[in-house]
Amino acid sequence: MMAFAAHDEPQGSVSTPKISVAMATYNGQRFVAEQLDSILNQTLQPLEVVICDDSSSDQTVKVISSIESKIVRVYENDVNLGYIKNFEKACSLCNGDYIALADQDDIWEPTKLEVLASKLRALSADGIFSDALLIDDTGNVLDGTLWNTIKYQHTETALDKRFFYLGRCVTGCTSIFKRSLIDIARPFPSVMPHDWWLAYVSASHNALYSVPLKLQRYRLHGGNAIGISSFNKRKSVWARIIKLANNVFGFARIHRHKKWHEALENRFSVMLAFEKTHLNDVSEELISLTNWITEKYSSDSVLGYESLLERSSKNKLFELNPKRIKRPNETFKQGRNRLIRDLLVAWGVLISLVLMFAYLMLV
Repeated sequence: MMAFAAHDEPQGSVSTPKISVAMATYNGQRFVAEQLDSILNQTLQPLEVVICDDSSSDQTVKVISSIESKIVRVYENDVNLGYIKNFEKACSLCNGDYIALADQDDIWEPTKLEVLASKLRALSADGIFSDALLIDDTGNVLDGTLWNTIKYQHTETALDKRFFYLGRCVTGCTSIFKRSLIDIARPFPSVMPHDWWLAYVSASHNALYSVPLKLQRYRLHGGNAIGISSFNKRKSVWARIIKLANNVFGFARIHRHKKWHEALENRFSVMLAFEKTHLNDVSEELISLTNWITEKYSSDSVLGYESLLERSSKNKLFELNPKRIKRPNETFKQGRNRLIRDLLVAWGVLISLVLMFAYLMLV
């Protein structure tokens, strides 16, 4: 572990919350200095910036060590833990009342910590998150915002925990959580991203709110370790052809459904355990979803699969917020329609090639 000296000590008083910043780094030498500069120049200075580097093979740690600050501490992992456990380790080493999660490549607006900490305290919530501008690798602002991209619609009320059974809307680097909430959420499960898990636990335990302000610049580039960097990348023609062939022959569809089933089962399992242990009250929707995915595993045919999806759509969970949660049967129908479309395209291409070949032979 290394600590560096220089920036002023954190400002504050008895009434000012002590905020720790937990950052996970991995091969982030290109942008980490700019990110740290934006953190160290907040109008509300953090108590500390705890950085866990996940065995980077580049000069990330060297870049961090060149930044002089008394409040920056960096820990180097002997082995690569992966981003979930690396963030958990960073959080566990924090001493503040609140913990703000930070990625290695963004830029925070100067008032981010001050605004979020003030809102979190005023609402007596466990967690809060904001919107963000999108920038490219050179810092140019892109069209749209983070919330536009993930299709999140702000609400003034606390988020319902049931939303997180099937969906997610919280990007970790835009959020702040109470330290006490982090302790309840540990250990972070490996079956879902850390920010999804923390958002669910926050919404379940006390309250989670959103703030409709763009308090940072979320960077999109080819080297993003996690996040939405690939949302606007177009697939190559060759990748599309392979996907088309897989869909036509059903290989990708079968594999995708299997992975989806396993992911849902694992996620529902950890949520079920959390609600039994910490809430002493498991929601009917979660029980229904757990039974649904278990029953679906025993389905041997597409018709049986569709039937189960149709029945599950009657569960009141899917009426919770129609704009945010797709009904499972609608998801199935969309996949089926895409498959039919791909088949028609494939047959059209084949017929065109046959006709072209016949024409050439006649000529």
